[in-house]
Amino acid sequence: IADRNSIKRAIAKAEAHFDTHISVLINNAAIAQEKDFLTISDDDWESMLNTNLKGAFSFSQEVLPNMIQQRWGRIINITSIGGQWGGFNQVHYAASKAALISLTNSLAKIYSKEGITSNAIAPGLVATEMSAAELNTEAGKEKAKNIPMGRLGSVDEIANIALFLASESSSYVTGQTINANGGMYFG
Repeated sequence: IADRNSIKRAIAKAEAHFDTHISVLINNAAIAQEKDFLTISDDDWESMLNTNLKGAFSFSQEVLPNMIQQRWGRIINITSIGGQWGGFNQVHYAASKAALISLTNSLAKIYSKEGITSNAIAPGLVATEMSAAELNTEAGKEKAKNIPMGRLGSVDEIANIALFLASESSSYVTGQTINANGGMYFG
């Protein structure tokens, strides 16, 4: 995801397989790493931003020309509650997700008049493979106990928001970050 040539190859394969240009892009690829701030290395920082931010930037830049030509498109970035309220042991993760929210807003400002919406979904704690390690720590278990809804979110709940944002029903929604966090953050 951090290599533009790999992204170009993936786009070419998808467009050849479906015999059409990409009109809905969901930037969901991400990594997470729990680390004390003072131990985050330059390599950790670069890897996090290259995967969580640069990949979405590159994918968006590659598919936008065809969306502009079609005068229709949907860009949906999967961010995080961490990008809204910061990180404790994931400062670099939170920074990458906050930047992704800003990228979302910028794309909405630039391309909405072209019929292309750009929105973000900011999940809280969701039962995924990536969050499993965090949720198995004492701090993670404490976070999960403090979710106002009393449970983790599901992948299907996040997917249903993405389906709405990808549909024509969301045509007047752009530049928004939709929180899906069980009441953990109301911003």
